[in-house]
Amino acid sequence: MEHDGQAQVLTQQEIILSALDRVIKRESSLSLLKGGLKLFSRDKQLFAKYAFGVTICLFASVSLAFAFYFAFQFFGKESLEAMVQGQINWPKWLSWLSTPEQWIRDFGELIILAITYLLIVYFSVRLAFLFMIYWTDEMVASVMKISRNRPPTPFSFKWLFRLLKTGMRLTLRTLGVGLLFFCLSWIPFIGYPIFLLGVAWSSGKDIMATVVMVYAEEEIEVPKLCEMRFKDSARLGWLFCLVYSIPLIGILFMPLLYMLQVCAFTFAVECEMRSIAGVNDEGQKLLK
Repeated sequence: MEHDGQAQVLTQQEIILSALDRVIKRESSLSLLKGGLKLFSRDKQLFAKYAFGVTICLFASVSLAFAFYFAFQFFGKESLEAMVQGQINWPKWLSWLSTPEQWIRDFGELIILAITYLLIVYFSVRLAFLFMIYWTDEMVASVMKISRNRPPTPFSFKWLFRLLKTGMRLTLRTLGVGLLFFCLSWIPFIGYPIFLLGVAWSSGKDIMATVVMVYAEEEIEVPKLCEMRFKDSARLGWLFCLVYSIPLIGILFMPLLYMLQVCAFTFAVECEMRSIAGVNDEGQKLLK
């Protein structure tokens, strides 16, 4: 713990950045999971808010998935099947190849449809996260209030626009990275490990970026100065790899894990800030 005399010369920005750096280096995906469960078990009101937000996010994800699914069935599936099932005019002496050709085409169609449905679910969950950006901000702010008397951010369209803009940037980045590593996953032998590494890195970075976004409301320079190293992001996000490994429905569990770890990460940063500032850390008792 820092001495009070030293803490007095630290600005709020320095305290936030120092706390973020320590927590990023110290925490892991598993420790955030444990910390989030302990936090919710001791603060029922916060857990109720978490459960409500996750339920709405899951409902939005499923609704979007069904909407995209029916749109694909109506507009895209027939064209895709026609493209895959295009006939080859084999010479008469090679006509026997038409049977294995059809087997290959049928198998290829199943693979393409499976990938398409997987992408539909993935896009739906990510768009639901974007719609829930306001609720995520509220959850992080609620965790901050546990350890300090943080005044609520007054509502304004400027603040809401900045929040949506940040959320859109995070969503587009995550979607782009996700598609990139999904394509790389088709490389023989090494493709799937690369994909899992990409998922871990992207998920960990999302956790940090979401929390840093809220601290930017207090110190606007924090996002520019906070370092989010690749290895730290991957360490914070590796648990998401296990969730992604569950076919199709695994992605739907993302909101539960994501929001829980965001809250745990926020609380860890708040406790670290109190320690750096030399304040009697009442909030720390929640995790002990």
